[in-house]
Amino acid sequence: MDDLLDLYLTNIIYSEIEETLRYVSARYPEYFTKKDTRDIISKLNVTISDISEERKEKLKDKTKNKIEIRKNRNNGLYTCRRKIDLPDEDRCVSRIWANGKISNINGKTIFGARCSKPRIDNSIGYCFMHYNNNPHMDFDQEPLLMIKNNYYKHNKQYRNKTVIKQ
Repeated sequence: MDDLLDLYLTNIIYSEIEETLRYVSARYPEYFTKKDTRDIISKLNVTISDISEERKEKLKDKTKNKIEIRKNRNNGLYTCRRKIDLPDEDRCVSRIWANGKISNINGKTIFGARCSKPRIDNSIGYCFMHYNNNPHMDFDQEPLLMIKNNYYKHNKQYRNKTVIKQ
């Protein structure tokens, strides 16, 4: 595991240095040409052993934490802490992403979830955010084909299945 993590960190450091060199070359071409960038990148040999032990441990801890956070969010374990339980008639009617959630209830496929924020006004039907921007449409309406394909593409259960075509 540590060898894999060392390799991962080495790749991150290498790509950050390479990106910085390319930026400098693009920003200041009269001082630092693309040829200079290629020469330095070809000579570059960064290894994890070049870094002090203390810095190496900090990088490993930070990387492990980032991996754990990403795993939790991708598994659907990440939930909003500020969720408000409101009756349906007081909730916004917009569909939200909800980590690409697709569920089947009574034979009907449901994409995402319903927004849990309160409506601005009962006549409007939307919360403040979805009043101005409603990218996934209303929850009670059938989503567009493009939206369905986006959910299928990002959902782990359906990732290997074919995408709906018109």
